[in-house]
Amino acid sequence: MSDEKTPPSDPTADLLARGLGLTGARPPAWQTPDAALLADLFPGLRVISLAGRGGMGAVYRAEQIRLGRTVAVKIMPPEATPDPMARERFEREARVLSGLNHPHVLQIFDFGALADGTLYLVTEWAEGGDLAQLLSGKPHPVAVVQDWVAQIASALDAAHARGIVHRDLKPANVLVRADGRLALADFGLAQAQGQGFTTSLTMTGMIFGTLDYMSPEQMTPGEPVTAATDVYALGVMTYQMLTGRVPKGAYPRPSRFTDTPVAVDALIDAAMSNEVGMRPAKAGEFARKLSVIAGVKPKSKRLWLSGILLVVAASAAAWAWVQVDQPVEPASVVENQIPKLETPSLLPAVVEPVVVAEGKSAPAAPAPEVPVMPEASMTGPEVVESNPVAMVPMAAKKTDAKTETPVPWTWLLGEVRPARDALRGTWSMRGKELVAGNDICVLRLPVQVAENYDVAVEFTRTSGRNSIGVFLPTLAGEGVFELDAWDLGIGGVQRINGQDMRGHGQFFPAKLKNGEKQQVILQVRGSRVSATWNGEPRMTWDLTGRRFDSTVLWETGAGIGLGLCAWKSPTVFHRVAYRAMPAE
Repeated sequence: MSDEKTPPSDPTADLLARGLGLTGARPPAWQTPDAALLADLFPGLRVISLAGRGGMGAVYRAEQIRLGRTVAVKIMPPEATPDPMARERFEREARVLSGLNHPHVLQIFDFGALADGTLYLVTEWAEGGDLAQLLSGKPHPVAVVQDWVAQIASALDAAHARGIVHRDLKPANVLVRADGRLALADFGLAQAQGQGFTTSLTMTGMIFGTLDYMSPEQMTPGEPVTAATDVYALGVMTYQMLTGRVPKGAYPRPSRFTDTPVAVDALIDAAMSNEVGMRPAKAGEFARKLSVIAGVKPKSKRLWLSGILLVVAASAAAWAWVQVDQPVEPASVVENQIPKLETPSLLPAVVEPVVVAEGKSAPAAPAPEVPVMPEASMTGPEVVESNPVAMVPMAAKKTDAKTETPVPWTWLLGEVRPARDALRGTWSMRGKELVAGNDICVLRLPVQVAENYDVAVEFTRTSGRNSIGVFLPTLAGEGVFELDAWDLGIGGVQRINGQDMRGHGQFFPAKLKNGEKQQVILQVRGSRVSATWNGEPRMTWDLTGRRFDSTVLWETGAGIGLGLCAWKSPTVFHRVAYRAMPAE
């Protein structure tokens, strides 16, 4: 036990503590354990330091040893609170987060209980505090606000598509990552229909939420709470972002004392309507209308924080094997159907600014426009088994096959910002596609991978004769999967125990033809990697007990995470999708 002074306030830890209901008067019987006492108690983790504490629990900074990343560990010991509802909120947070796989929802890595009954939750560590601190009571330009709203709305749509209503949406429950991207947190009050845990937190007559952001129906006992409740709160937050104040009573419209367009007034009024039916049907609809009013085009450059989200999750079979025939909607999640990414125009494209990674003297010419074949039915043997919705890489177990639900894919290219993510070479966005130039190109994808995950990449090499690859973090290390490598037309992973694929001999024929679209799906299960190329399973590499790393020729340094690469061969990456998978 510890009598140490309270550590300096950490915005991330403070938010995590508040979000889990860990704040309040501390019972005299409970003291916060020293980090040293907890160092080796959690599976696969090393606790580093106490980051924040509250009356009913504490938050620690820790390292996930096998992946070498910083995580947050939140604990609630049984002696900290005898209140079963507080413990229920803690468990609810874990169970709701485990069912959401989205770039703007706080990622959960593990959840469980120690032998003494202490509950713990392991999540990503966000460096930037929360949105309330970022707002700091000041008005912000509509273009910046639109960007924030798009990110939050996409997370809400993902939750609503699974029957989850947040019920406590407010700036303090939105985390800010180190790169500026937002992550929705605190699902401790969420109402989850059909999730198997509608309990005392949703009993008739009970009211939950934060007063300034609560809808009229939320404050009326017995009234149904739906996705419209979160849309109402998003309208309140939008007003607050634009004006620096929370709307109360007969609030003045934003356009009267800011540079906000008048049309935004009506949009916010609609979102905050007392009549549920008058509000936008979805959070994404609200965000898209705000985008139109703000005059922000989907291809615009990043405005301070990340740009308009173009992420769509699909929950049917892998997109590489099915007909793609549904329209993409920005900042939305479409369940049980596969989204269509628009076929690239054969007319000259508008090429956005080219970014050259640090160390290059001049940009290479952008890759030429490629006549890409229309989307066709891409079929082949199914190698990705169906999995439950749960996204708890370290703890979730497969359920009965009769009740399994496919894990949705998350599209990543809408999140890529070459100025931020390029590590080497020339990269640019051309519409919704990512273009690698005629030099050695390496780019980090904006996602933290789980121990078990799938990544799907669709690309066309436009010229050149060299390899195109994907950087893959695994429990055995971080190496590269490459196609058409070493001028030998071979594909595989490298390096294994210091040998590239020519040395270890575990490769398959993989000659690329310029101008032809390729699809590759890679499955990572701990230390095992499996590859499917153009719908056909090719090879599996078991790296257990072996060292997996990349060749020094890429010159990227260690630990870039999931990424793309092209060796002096201009390439258009049409689509990239990722999904975290449950433990096996």
